[in-house]
Amino acid sequence: MWKKKISIRSLFGGSSSSRVQPNAASHGQRNAGYGSQFPPAGKILNYEKSTKQKSASAGMSAEKILKKYVTVVAAAPKDEDCCICYERLSEASGHGVGGPEDRVVLQLEKCSHMYHKLCLTALYDSGPKDGCIQCPACKTIYGEKTGSCPRGEMDYQVIPHSLAGHPDCKTIQIIYNIEPGVQGPEHPAPGQRYYLTAFPRIGYLPDNEKGRKVLQLLIVAWKRRLTFTIGRSHTTGRDHSVTWNEIHHKTELHGNHGEHGFPDPKYLDNLLAELAVHGVTEIS
Repeated sequence: MWKKKISIRSLFGGSSSSRVQPNAASHGQRNAGYGSQFPPAGKILNYEKSTKQKSASAGMSAEKILKKYVTVVAAAPKDEDCCICYERLSEASGHGVGGPEDRVVLQLEKCSHMYHKLCLTALYDSGPKDGCIQCPACKTIYGEKTGSCPRGEMDYQVIPHSLAGHPDCKTIQIIYNIEPGVQGPEHPAPGQRYYLTAFPRIGYLPDNEKGRKVLQLLIVAWKRRLTFTIGRSHTTGRDHSVTWNEIHHKTELHGNHGEHGFPDPKYLDNLLAELAVHGVTEIS
């Protein structure tokens, strides 16, 4: 059962008839870039794509995944450590078992950081095994990073209100709803119920070109299950709660108490940087 949806009237103090629809010419088509276009209308689910991606990666070994992103180092540097096991790269891996691969060293192609092969293998096997690996040193992402947000829906609309600091445009209101349920194998306590507090969650963006670009990227993050995670709530202190996953949203329409609202001239740039850390960029 889903929680009861809140009305548009209760969200911003007006009649639901005052909702402003995005431009009809652009609202129904997906834009190749981001620009000032709106994404398609309707509820946006966060589990269809992740299920397909998991199916594609299921059964693939760490070695097969790593082959796409690394090269073998012919001679490992003698004065450099592997930051996974903290042993010298020129020595055997801390994950070694006395075999010939204990001393094999791999270099990640984009960032050039080096690790023992067995250490990278252990790193991948300890994660969600989704076909993606993230460099421990610089956080460069190889593949498509996905998260562990429980099943839910995202929606957005434009409301006739100007945020502080953005007097020349209306406001994009984003609504997130999470379905009640129990934790899966990718969560801290599989089989245990997770807790939902203050859902639906609401976020706000200025309805300008940059705000629409951010909206597009937030939709990508949502579909990759990166927006929320399960952990300890900073508000209630309760474990096994659905919480924001370091992708900060402005949740206040009026005022800026605790930096949760506007004005905030650096907010959109900071949000773009947070999304990039998760591998969500204009070119991803």
